[in-house]
Amino acid sequence: MLLWCSASKQGFSDSRWVTYKQAQAAGGQVRKGEHGTTAIFYTTLEKENDAGEVEQIPMLKTFTVFNVQQIDGLPLTTETVSPEATFDPLPRAENLFRKSGANIIEKGQNAFFRPSTDEVWLPERHLFRMRLTSTLPVCMSWLTGAGVKNALTVK
Repeated sequence: MLLWCSASKQGFSDSRWVTYKQAQAAGGQVRKGEHGTTAIFYTTLEKENDAGEVEQIPMLKTFTVFNVQQIDGLPLTTETVSPEATFDPLPRAENLFRKSGANIIEKGQNAFFRPSTDEVWLPERHLFRMRLTSTLPVCMSWLTGAGVKNALTVK
């Protein structure tokens, strides 16, 4: 969950994460200035006590990982979704978005409204299977009242 949130916040479209040592071992180098994300590993260890009973001992370990988009030189195969030759948007919806003055950013994997920057973030259009679904995230943010504050201002 932490990695998913971090990827969303930073706009990563790749869901692969590695430690610094894993990146180095694969021939990659984390870019200067990049910051890692803390990941948590949890498990229970079984240990036999003096009475011969098996005890469950919780173990928690943290480590730092980097998204592969923060690393240069990794020989990775890419997980790509082939964009359609032409994206066929809904003209009325596109017109509504253009006239709204909304700052719409197509990046990452999630659709959300960020009030602090007055931005609507959407996944890239080619990731949508149907043209209608590419318009729904923006429309839903407006309909639920979480929409673009500047676009909703009455002039």
